[in-house]
Amino acid sequence: MMWPLSQFGFVTLNFIAYCLLLFILVLSRRLNGLSRAVKRGMVMPPVLSTIVMLTNPYHHLFVKVGEQDFSERVYGPVFLV
Repeated sequence: MMWPLSQFGFVTLNFIAYCLLLFILVLSRRLNGLSRAVKRGMVMPPVLSTIVMLTNPYHHLFVKVGEQDFSERVYGPVFLV
């Protein structure tokens, strides 16, 4: 149960770029010009990476922690993206 709580920082980092993009679109008054499909497409990368992070104990695509020592980590391909 500790895994989702320990990944809170990574999950919030996923949405920073998306929120900044929304902020810029609102300030430039271009948000209304985007279609619903484009708006949904913009939110998909942070949502998908969050799902991968929260389900990491099942597939270890984000990071694999050593069994004996928690400071021993092997980063997966999703961490690098």
